[in-house]
Amino acid sequence: MLRSHRTNGGARRATSLTAPASAARAPQAAMAALAASAWLLVAAAPAPALAQSGGEDVGAAAPGAQAAGSAMAARDSADLAPKGTVRVGVFTPLSWVIREGVELEAHPLLVFVAPSVTGRFAVGKVRGVRLLVEAGLGLPTTALRTGLPPGLQGNLTPACKVSTAEPERGDSCDLTGHVLVGRVGLAASVGDAHISTLRLDGAYGALLSGERARPLDSWAPLDLLLAPVFRTTRLHAMVRHDRALHRRLRGSGELHIYRVGGVEGDGDRSLWALTAHLGLDFALTDETRITAGALYTNHDGRATDVSVGADGFAHRERVRSHRLWPTLDVIWTF
Repeated sequence: MLRSHRTNGGARRATSLTAPASAARAPQAAMAALAASAWLLVAAAPAPALAQSGGEDVGAAAPGAQAAGSAMAARDSADLAPKGTVRVGVFTPLSWVIREGVELEAHPLLVFVAPSVTGRFAVGKVRGVRLLVEAGLGLPTTALRTGLPPGLQGNLTPACKVSTAEPERGDSCDLTGHVLVGRVGLAASVGDAHISTLRLDGAYGALLSGERARPLDSWAPLDLLLAPVFRTTRLHAMVRHDRALHRRLRGSGELHIYRVGGVEGDGDRSLWALTAHLGLDFALTDETRITAGALYTNHDGRATDVSVGADGFAHRERVRSHRLWPTLDVIWTF
């Protein structure tokens, strides 16, 4: 059956094949059950033996850090690597621990089109819980206002050729102004070889010039990433469990909940989104790891479903969008 996707109040449309709403809910339940089962398997896996020195666990002295007998450390926790450690990936931003308990992060490939910087500060322990405070600033709208390459104007955002050629029609282009995005967050972690982390953060997009354009209504990961630009605010909560399965293998499970700001024209649209990720980190060497996994997204993407009711007539109803995305990266640590 055809599913019709409407964006920006019907300004842009796409069509794909889908099942009726009653059948569409079955994959959602199956995916949730699969994710829960896999996470439980990861959590229940036995801990690998770490190298011992004098009868003591070498890895226990530095939770989350690379220890003797363990080829790699956990990621995305409240723990920071030792001073001087540098980490970068194909998609993972460059991070550098400039001093004990202080880390700076930026993406070298996006420095000219979407400059940003994030600072992370370890604030110590509270009753055995390790705490981390993070804050960042970014200007992602440069990429949305610059043509290909290296920007995305003309692809994700309007090319604005008419308004450029005819200045008197400047208001005809729905191009966002410059938006400075600020973000603050708190992370709390417990555990040593196996680490559980809770992260809470919020982002706000301050309009510096021009006008705020309508949301893209594209792919869920991109819409959530750019929510502060088009929807002003984004609140986020994450629960993550990272478990050592082998000295060169780690498994992780994450659950994310988002709440974005509303804009004119949303109507009864849900502003809540949920994502879940299952992944594996495999260490090729002590400095290089490959990460692979699957990301599940559940959000209101203005999708509608057409089905035939008992009266014999076709009916259209709003449904939430469910998607599964592969994830892959190569990360180097020096």
